[in-house]
Amino acid sequence: LLLDSITFPKVVPSSNYAVVVLVTNKASIGDYGTDSIREDYIYFAKEGETNGKADSILFTQVIVNGAQNQKLSNQIGVPKGFQHPLLFIYPKNSKEAIPFPQYEKFNVATLTKFVSKYADFYYGIPGLVEPMTAIANKFARSDKETQEKLYREADKILTKVHDFEYKDSKYYIKVMKNILSDGIGYIQNELKRLDNIIESDKISDDKKRELARKRNIINQFHYDDDISTTHNEL
Repeated sequence: LLLDSITFPKVVPSSNYAVVVLVTNKASIGDYGTDSIREDYIYFAKEGETNGKADSILFTQVIVNGAQNQKLSNQIGVPKGFQHPLLFIYPKNSKEAIPFPQYEKFNVATLTKFVSKYADFYYGIPGLVEPMTAIANKFARSDKETQEKLYREADKILTKVHDFEYKDSKYYIKVMKNILSDGIGYIQNELKRLDNIIESDKISDDKKRELARKRNIINQFHYDDDISTTHNEL
């Protein structure tokens, strides 16, 4: 859905939808970086609507063409003279735009993590189990007492997941257990460990895909200001 200064106020704020907005400078269209981001966003939006859980999400775009929509982009929070597209989300009933983390890589995994934090959204990438992901998104930001409750909740969910989700679900629980015992630093240490193995030439492609699933899972435990990448392509 393409928005402008006339249609935008009719959509934001919304009591029915969280509104995701990609703002693009028309002058940069044709640039590889800009086109790549736009293509990834369009793919993500279509896949989310078709194969994910996105009934309460509205995926939109704003194109800034010189003075046209410049005021609107400033209102959203886009800095003047921006080059590459910038992504924002307006949660339900909110007039405040939340920006996509500046240093986060732009891919299906990071977009899923960002949108699902502020809206009722789920899109299955390799390794992710919906009810476990919902718990993981809360876990790292919670205090120790709440983490222990979430851990017990996840353990109960384990008995209800499908057989094909069981192995991945067990890894969510393993991560929670290790965070409880070793602290939040476990996340970054485990990511580095997985990275080193995945990037080595000493394991098979099947093993790399297995470890990439684990990395996708552990990324769901990250704080907002963590900088991470996800090997979703494996």
